[in-house]
Amino acid sequence: MPTDTAASFRNWHLKCERRVPPSGAEPISLPNTKPLTSHFFTVDVEEYFQVKALESVVRREDWLSRPSRVAQSIDALLDRLDRHGARGTFFVLGWLAKYRPEVVLSIAAAGHEIASHGFWHQRVTTLAASAFREDVRSSKQALEDLTGAAVLGYRAPNFSIIPGWEW
Repeated sequence: MPTDTAASFRNWHLKCERRVPPSGAEPISLPNTKPLTSHFFTVDVEEYFQVKALESVVRREDWLSRPSRVAQSIDALLDRLDRHGARGTFFVLGWLAKYRPEVVLSIAAAGHEIASHGFWHQRVTTLAASAFREDVRSSKQALEDLTGAAVLGYRAPNFSIIPGWEW
């Protein structure tokens, strides 16, 4: 049940979006106004066969023999984001920088941030500390070498950085 304060804010927010003053007077025109809310938009970018659910079915050695679907999906998403003037952070596998560079370059060319999602899409909880460091290092290097931009962000595959797994 919303509080009176929450209900008041919601009503005020709706009136502001409709540009109707609280007095109920005629709507006013406010050129070049922006919405009162903003959002962060992030995307994990990997091929459909690189997900945890298929790791026992599709071996890493077979990834290059699988049909790629990531370019088509990313192109459609980039078009939609461009139509709305939205930008986001794309957490991309280093593997894609090496084997599907056109996908990564299209994301960067559209003005989105490129961040790391690891090289092989391995859960952190399955890696030794040294293997984790190498996975992040190689992904960061592949993405930076391809795009020429610093990679500052990292998102663990399957959100696998969890308490108690600090080696």
